[in-house]
Parts: sequence; C-alpha cells; structure tokens
Amino acid sequence: RKPGKYEEEVEIILAATERLFARIGNPHELLEQAKIIAQATSQMVVGIHEEAEGLADQDACSRLLLAAEGLADATGKTAEAAKEAARDPNDPEAQEALRKAAKDLRNATNAAANDALKKKLI
Repeated sequence: RKPGKYEEEVEIILAATERLFARIGNPHELLEQAKIIAQATSQMVVGIHEEAEGLADQDACSRLLLAAEGLADATGKTAEAAKEAARDPNDPEAQEALRKAAKDLRNATNAAANDALKKKLI
C-alpha cells in the first residue's frame, strides 16, 4: 500500500462518527453508523497487521501493532456505547458515553493512520 493508504477508511470512520454525533437520538441510525465504523476499522486493523508482519524493524512493528490494538479497542467501545444509546435514546449518560467513545475512536483512527504513514516514510 502507498502513503495515505488508509485515507478511504479514515474518511469513512470520521464521517460515520460525525453522523453519530448528529443523529444521537435515532436508534436505527446509531446502529447503522456503528456497523459502518466496524467495517472500516476492521479493514484498517487487518491492513496494519499485515504491514507489521512484513517489517524487519521490531520497533516499527510494535508501534503499528499497538496502534491497531488501540483502534480495535476504541471501535469496540464505540459499538457498545452506540448499542447503549440506541436502547435508551433519551438517556443523557448514554449519549455522553457515545460522544466520548466516538471522540476516542477518532483519535485512535488518526493515530493508527499516522503510525502507518510514518512507517512508510522511514
């Protein structure tokens, strides 16, 4: 893959998290966006793992694997928070938990994409 290789997945994840924020009271939409996020992050995590396997530099390999793990964890937390918010769309605590999880996911997505890009530039 080339630098910027996860650009499409990153764009999908960022757009879907924006839609999560915008449609926080719509249970069906929350679950739909969580599904889109899970698919895009899964593609990213698999790609990062494949890249890491091909690296001779153990430091770079470890960084990539940690970034992929962080992305997978953040995705799971976002999916769980979306399910909770969908169960009770009027619960302000569930809404806030979803906002926080989605923000954390955005950060993990950017970190994973940046680590993958740095690996290519080194």
